[in-house]
Amino acid sequence: MVDTKTPGDKTLSVPSKTLSLKPRVETGTVRQSFSHGRTKQVVVEKRGKRRVGGDGPGEAHAPEPVVAKPAAAPPPAAKPPLGRPAAPSSGQPQRNTRSGVVLPTLTEDERSARANALADARQRDIEERRQAEEEAKRRAVREAAEKAEREAAEARRKAEEERHRHEEEAKRKAEVEAKRRFGEGEAKPGAAP
Repeated sequence: MVDTKTPGDKTLSVPSKTLSLKPRVETGTVRQSFSHGRTKQVVVEKRGKRRVGGDGPGEAHAPEPVVAKPAAAPPPAAKPPLGRPAAPSSGQPQRNTRSGVVLPTLTEDERSARANALADARQRDIEERRQAEEEAKRRAVREAAEKAEREAAEARRKAEEERHRHEEEAKRKAEVEAKRRFGEGEAKPGAAP
């Protein structure tokens, strides 16, 4: 048997394909720096924002159509709960402020534990507030005492300076008086001969 194929058609290696980025993604370049001082410019993909619960390109399945069930009788208008005032209707559709996560209802033990925790937190807040007020009062008293002490020290310092100035002035006057008397006493005996 003879091969009909030419030996040039057989390849022993796969042609190397260059590494490339997907064209549908935005790209950019950044300068990457290494700890030893070397830098290198690299190409990066810009990722799109993640959409939670939105109908975006990332949705893999199509939403199922909602079929309205015929109602036998419309339910009577529900009265708003007594604890909350009714929201005023402003003509705009009301936005749901909930996050959409449905929490399971709490058991009686969980409710009582939560109520106890809230009561403890309230008590702790009241105690902390009381302690903060007491500390503020103590601080105010301490600052008032320190201020009075500083003022008394300043008054003592001023009185000491005033006394020292009077002593210096009295000493200077005494020296002037002594010089005058001493000078007169010498001048008289010297004038007689």
